[in-house]
Amino acid sequence: MMLASEAAKAMRGTLIGLDRRFNGVSIDSRAISKDDVFFAIPGDKYDGHNFVDRALAGGAALTVVEKVADVAISQIKVSDSTIALGNLAKHWRTKFSIPVIGITGSNGKTTVTAMVRHIIGQSHLPLFPEQSYNNQWGVPLTLFKLKEHSHAVIEMGMNRPGEINYLSQIAEPTIALINNASAAHLEGLGDVEQVAMAKGEIIDALSMDGVVILNADDLFFNFWSRQADSRKIVSFGIENKADFSAKNIQLQPASCSFELHAYDESILIDLPLPGYHNVMNVLAAAAASHVAGVSLRDVRDGLLHIEAVSGRLTLMKSEAGANLIDDSFNANPSSMFAAIDVLSQCKGKKILVLGAMAELGDDSEKLHQETAVAAAKAGIDRLLYLNDSDNADLKGYQRGFANNGEEFKTVEALIAALSDDDHSNTAILVKGSKSSRMGRVISQLRKGNAERESASC
Repeated sequence: MMLASEAAKAMRGTLIGLDRRFNGVSIDSRAISKDDVFFAIPGDKYDGHNFVDRALAGGAALTVVEKVADVAISQIKVSDSTIALGNLAKHWRTKFSIPVIGITGSNGKTTVTAMVRHIIGQSHLPLFPEQSYNNQWGVPLTLFKLKEHSHAVIEMGMNRPGEINYLSQIAEPTIALINNASAAHLEGLGDVEQVAMAKGEIIDALSMDGVVILNADDLFFNFWSRQADSRKIVSFGIENKADFSAKNIQLQPASCSFELHAYDESILIDLPLPGYHNVMNVLAAAAASHVAGVSLRDVRDGLLHIEAVSGRLTLMKSEAGANLIDDSFNANPSSMFAAIDVLSQCKGKKILVLGAMAELGDDSEKLHQETAVAAAKAGIDRLLYLNDSDNADLKGYQRGFANNGEEFKTVEALIAALSDDDHSNTAILVKGSKSSRMGRVISQLRKGNAERESASC
């Protein structure tokens, strides 16, 4: 990959020991491969400096440290190992002249990233993130895997101002896609306008010959368009005029189909994923892929067999025979509304099981209540919510569901309440922010049941 001396210069660090060549990068001493460089990252729970010996035993060629260790291995001393990781990734990125698609947004960015990967993968070899690698460690680790790839697809997340700018400076996207902006991470950003500004940081990092992909149906489309200045804009949307649009949309509980129109072309899309929001996700992915040189035929073919990202509207069977929809990966108000819309299309009894939505700031209780109001209007039969952290804001669920929202302090009590129902003609959707760990509910509902493909709403 490169020499330690080259890396030290890129990271503005000091090489201590022999100049050695390394072939990979790791921040996890348990996942070291031979001749990797190990970055010792200080964390809230664990300090990577305490695992340098393990990295050495695993075959690491050298380590990047903030504190020099007494080990028989070359080291590069830096002032901040996380920043050093980003600097080295930026240096590695400059060695490649390929289309790099940067994807951000309050909702759908991981799904759009997966869609773009499948579409481009029909005829090219794209680099893409493992899991949801979208932060100050995940983005660099993804970029370090750049080798013979034709394209790179980079997901970028954030929860405070400046993060998207930082990640964009590292990844240097040639195509920037903003999927949307909604009420997410308000605790660190204040309001949706600040969210939009933070998402727009990806545009500022784009060279003037780069392309900006924007959601024409988003409230901040004009704001981002002005920010794009003279950069080329490609739009996608359903309600408003856009370069990539959908017509004759047919929504089913587990899938959807529509005509994708792009400039003077059109093609029929059969998507094995549910929801109006996923139609929008397809339009975003199609626009980015097309700008990167991919045909609409590849868009169609790449989406034919795509599966839901784990924890995002994944269909399976519960142990009791209910159609179980796992949307437990994360949650904010906008994604809650999308999930409720999907559940409302299911047949039979409809049960919504919710955890907290995190980082919503002063409007948290109000936003929880609005979610429950939407569920009631959509014809959801029961709303149960887990409140094992005594979060007063979750009372909004109870009030919003006509004071019929059911609160539970433990997963066991919630599961017991569900067991009273006949699940033979029932759909249960489970959703909440990561911190609410609603995957615990999914595990209890499924238990030993491994069925997934046979589930259908």
